[in-house]
Amino acid sequence: MESPSQPNPGSSRLLELATRFGVWGAEDPRFFKVQGTLWLCYTDGWGMGLAELSASGEVVRCGLYPREEANRTDLATRQKNWGFYEAEGKVYLIHWTCPHIAHEADLENWTLGQRTESKWVPPVLTGELHGGSNVVAHAGLLWRVVHSHGPSAYDRWRRTYRLWMMAFDPQPPFAVRLFSAKPLVVGIPESDPGSENVPADVVFCGSLTREGEGWRLTFGQNDKRMRTGVMRHDLLMPHMLAVE
Repeated sequence: MESPSQPNPGSSRLLELATRFGVWGAEDPRFFKVQGTLWLCYTDGWGMGLAELSASGEVVRCGLYPREEANRTDLATRQKNWGFYEAEGKVYLIHWTCPHIAHEADLENWTLGQRTESKWVPPVLTGELHGGSNVVAHAGLLWRVVHSHGPSAYDRWRRTYRLWMMAFDPQPPFAVRLFSAKPLVVGIPESDPGSENVPADVVFCGSLTREGEGWRLTFGQNDKRMRTGVMRHDLLMPHMLAVE
């Protein structure tokens, strides 16, 4: 991309990603780079998939985590937005947000290794917290945007999504240290004449990167469009609360 909002003409391509439904149903992609290799993790709605990519973006190999690996937690049947990252020479993934559960990740055999868990309580009322963006190292911590959803203020049949910034230690057990006092983005409902049952006021984080002295956040809105914007780190920090 030459700019944050304009893709290069002719650069789009269709990636053939394995799912439990053949070659369709892949969603919520997350690019990440570990040990010098570009990867793409995604979900088919039931479990997690992983693709190793070439420098030009072609799929080198691709597959699904075994069902028992993708659901390896006693908290829920699935958590479909893992965040992969490197720490102390190993690859880890964040499997659950609260409590903060991480696993060592074997990217050769696509299995999950030793589990760590750090219990914490958000310093503000958030609703149920789930996964989100890729993980970014900055200023001695690991940063990630996560999402929550709870009852909508507009309609009892809907849910409102919110995006929050969090930061955690770069070594096991990856204790959460900072959490934003207010959501970065709040979902807003909109009319959808093509659907009689829009389930949520959705904002869903796709990417978090450092840009200059701040953060570039890219997210989807109501499953219709992408939004992107930059937050200054110095203006964000006064709104990051310490987690006890």
